[in-house]
Amino acid sequence: MLCATVKEDSLKAIWEANQKADLIELRLDLFSPQNLKTLREACQKPVIFKLLQFDREILSFSPDMIDLPYGVKVDLPVPRICSYHDEEKTPDLPTLYKRMQTCSADYYKIATHANSSLDALRMLQFVRETNIIGLCMGEMGVVTRILAPVFGVPWTYAPICEEQKTAAGQLFLDDLVHTYRYPALSEKTALYGLIGDPVSKSVSHKTHNYAFDQLGLDAVYVKMPVKKEELASLLPLCQEVGFKGLSVTMPLKEQLQEGEAFNTIGFRGKSRHFWNTDGPGALDALEKKISVAGKRVVILGAGGAAIAIAREAKKRGAEVSVANRTVANAQKIDAQVLPLEQFASKGYDILINCTPTCPVPTEELLEKRVVMDIITRPKMTPLLEAAEKKGCTLVYGLDMFIQQAVGQYCHWFVNEKLEDCSV
Repeated sequence: MLCATVKEDSLKAIWEANQKADLIELRLDLFSPQNLKTLREACQKPVIFKLLQFDREILSFSPDMIDLPYGVKVDLPVPRICSYHDEEKTPDLPTLYKRMQTCSADYYKIATHANSSLDALRMLQFVRETNIIGLCMGEMGVVTRILAPVFGVPWTYAPICEEQKTAAGQLFLDDLVHTYRYPALSEKTALYGLIGDPVSKSVSHKTHNYAFDQLGLDAVYVKMPVKKEELASLLPLCQEVGFKGLSVTMPLKEQLQEGEAFNTIGFRGKSRHFWNTDGPGALDALEKKISVAGKRVVILGAGGAAIAIAREAKKRGAEVSVANRTVANAQKIDAQVLPLEQFASKGYDILINCTPTCPVPTEELLEKRVVMDIITRPKMTPLLEAAEKKGCTLVYGLDMFIQQAVGQYCHWFVNEKLEDCSV
């Protein structure tokens, strides 16, 4: 279920909550309505009164449930939510829950701050075992709000609009419904996601969940910020909570296995499988415009995506050069290495940017070549804008993103051999 949070005296907010939510939470700990009777009567869905202290007079307004901090001892004639909030950290959850159970309640709610995605996964693991209302606040805790029905959480809290947000990391109710298909999620829903740092600019949550919907797959895709030092702990935890597959972005692609770069993980039982669909995805997008066989290709950057693209371009018959600020980093790619400032010195037919920015003087771009930028947002990057002025053929990062995502689906849902997948 979805519970709309209302933190101001607004009949308009109540009206919208009636249309979209299953429950309404009046945050009476945050505002004192001028006429609570009118506000309560406007609610057509079950109503939770969120309070810091209990006043028996509140019962005259007929709340369906009352939420009180677990330290408040009181017998109520309506269902009680016994709640705990920690806006700084996620403590030891079993110990906390045991302490809270000294207070009799119909529901127990634990809301903590997630300082990492590991905290969020710990919370999900715990609520599956207890069926409490458990969630994590903050950017790192967003996944706990989305996946609530998958882990047996009775409901999640969501504002109708920005003005009704009551905690960091809350998603709008419409986003939960339309992007993540929240009402259709269940304990049978398969879990997939993106890990990396940062992940905020990625559009993968929109594209993958849309694809799941169109393909009729009972699956959901979420984004989880993960730092390098967290990866070793995160992967086994993802397996424990039930993830079936992950997309991997920077800076983690080269952390999964020494000397290799991977952007896709599949969990099958207790085993992990790694693949890279960046290279085939980029070249498939590129070759919709031009065949690379016999062409001179210059790649800017020497990260995980650059390695994969360089190898795939060579496999398809291209002459590949790599331009990077640090020549030593580029030497792990089996290709000619150039200092970045000399990217155009040898000439090229195709230029591919695999860095997060535009690292070269755009006035030095060669005219009427093919220029690709693997950045997805914005679609028209500074490099592509400059290339367009030079009369170049453009290949967008979104084109590659779609192709590599198709490759990931082949691994996750069809088979383990990308070459067997047709786009």
